[in-house]
Amino acid sequence: MSVLRLLLREIQHRKLSFLLALASVSLAVGVAVAVATLRDSSRREMAALMVGLEYNLIILPDGVNHVCQFDNMIYSRRYFPEP
Repeated sequence: MSVLRLLLREIQHRKLSFLLALASVSLAVGVAVAVATLRDSSRREMAALMVGLEYNLIILPDGVNHVCQFDNMIYSRRYFPEP
């Protein structure tokens, strides 16, 4: 008896078990492909969104507790010097 014939007879004998195993493997492959696709598409979308953004971080020097103090230090002296 060949291996193929033995396999086919075994499938005929245990139809429900074979169909459940086939469905579970198909579902697992489908979920794996979906997760990989969503992960890649979300990375591409996030990269596209990040290109349009600018840096929103200002590192302040010691002694400056607020951004307004920093702006006053730089812009006041440079653009509005006292006579």
